[in-house]
Amino acid sequence: MKFTLATKLAANKRADGRCEMCNSPFKTGAAREYDHRNPDYFSNDNSLENCVVACIPCHDGKTYKSDIPAIAKSRRIQAREAGLRKPSRWPKRSVR
Repeated sequence: MKFTLATKLAANKRADGRCEMCNSPFKTGAAREYDHRNPDYFSNDNSLENCVVACIPCHDGKTYKSDIPAIAKSRRIQAREAGLRKPSRWPKRSVR
């Protein structure tokens, strides 16, 4: 889910022109991205407390190195708990 405009404005004010992940200042007109501290997949929380103003490199790094692997692992665990498995790569041998 997306953050509301009010949440983005409040987060931007709180960040005071800096990336909240690496603390580097944003250049005038530079793109800002709004990220969930705790991924939306887990929390469904779009509040100001879960919103982070980030520069593009920080946002991409967190998304691809932390969030996506954690979500994939969670889905694998949920599938395992539900008794679902991938088909085996090795075919079963027929007994003669």
